Amino acid sequence: MSIKIKLNSAVVQPREVFKSAVLQNSSHFIGIHNHPSGNLYPSDEDKDITKRLLACSELMGIQMMDHLIVAGETGEVFSFKAEGLLDQLRPRARVWER
Repeated sequence: MSIKIKLNSAVVQPREVFKSAVLQNSSHFIGIHNHPSGNLYPSDEDKDITKRLLACSELMGIQMMDHLIVAGETGEVFSFKAEGLLDQLRPRARVWER
């Protein structure tokens, strides 16, 4: 059996992201990850996981405040919120009514 490992991506599960927030009784969180390549802009996968995290955050009642990408060694930062992407990806209808 061979295992293929992609060095240019990582799989993120919402349960891993929210575990720490739940254990610390957080009401808000910010997602942060890096692009070692130096590419500052979000990939389609970055947008997909952000959309999933936003849907989960609605359900869990833990608000996602922003998702930041830090680019390689330059340290430049891309903010989904500042660029308007966070609101574009946020679910239109409430996933869960409290």
